[in-house]
Amino acid sequence: MKPSSFAHSARRVSVLAILITLAGCAHTALRSNSEPAGPTAANLPPGIVAPRALHIVNPMYPYQMKRLGVTGTVNLKCLIAANGNIGDIEVISATHAEFTDAAVEAVKRWTFAPGTRDGQPTAQRIMLPISFYLTD
Repeated sequence: MKPSSFAHSARRVSVLAILITLAGCAHTALRSNSEPAGPTAANLPPGIVAPRALHIVNPMYPYQMKRLGVTGTVNLKCLIAANGNIGDIEVISATHAEFTDAAVEAVKRWTFAPGTRDGQPTAQRIMLPISFYLTD
């Protein structure tokens, strides 16, 4: 099967990312069928509102990983500027190195509403887990 026809198959990649922040500190995220691993938006310090993704771009699934049926997650630490632009992106971990470039390139195209502190836009660091999984 040619790569282009495989890419257009019924299988697709999806991204699950819930943004949660703690005043510029490390954060946590949820997958659709798991429990929170740490703090949630409900227990952010008073006056802090997390950045919110306005436009999410799904990453391209690396062809070889898709062909082999390999799934995984890339954890990124990102700076969301006070104007909502994404700044520094750091790869914290990845189940497979082959997923890192695709995850970073996709997140560079995301747009955000900035986080706020006491109603004022502020730069905040967030953790974004980018999950690669196949669906039929």
